[in-house]
Amino acid sequence: MKKPLRITPEVQIVGADGKTTRDGFNVLQQLIDKVNESVTYPDALASYYPLPQDGSYKLFINTPFAYTVNSVTTIAVSGTCTATWKNGTTALGGTANSVSSSEQTQAHTSANTFAIGDDLVLTISANSSCVGMSFTVSFERDP
Repeated sequence: MKKPLRITPEVQIVGADGKTTRDGFNVLQQLIDKVNESVTYPDALASYYPLPQDGSYKLFINTPFAYTVNSVTTIAVSGTCTATWKNGTTALGGTANSVSSSEQTQAHTSANTFAIGDDLVLTISANSSCVGMSFTVSFERDP
C-alpha cells in the first residue's frame, strides 16, 4: 500500500529568492507522481482495409506503453466478415465484431489489458466479399 501524500504547512515550496526549494520540489514531484498513478489517456487506432482477407494481422507490435482496449467499432462498404481482436493469441473478452454495412461497436471488459511489449492482433474470418472495412479501436493508455 502506498503512503498518502501529506503536505504540511512547514514545507516551504518557494524560497525568498522566488525559486523552488528542495523540499518544495520534492512535494511537487510527489504530487505529480500521485496524479500520474490515477490518470489514463484516451486514445484510438483507426484504419481502413480496402479488401480484407481471412487471416491474422498485427496492428500494434511490441507496444511501448500499457493500455486497455475498451471497445472496437467496425463498418464495411459491402459484404461481411468477422473481426476478432486479440492480445497476441488470446481473444479480448466480449463479442467479436460482425462487420457489415451497419456500424457496430463491441465493448471489451475482460482480457482487454495489454502490457508493454504486447501485440494487438486482428483476425479476419468468415469473409463473404467484404469490401472497404473501417475500424476504430478505442483504448486508454497508462501513464
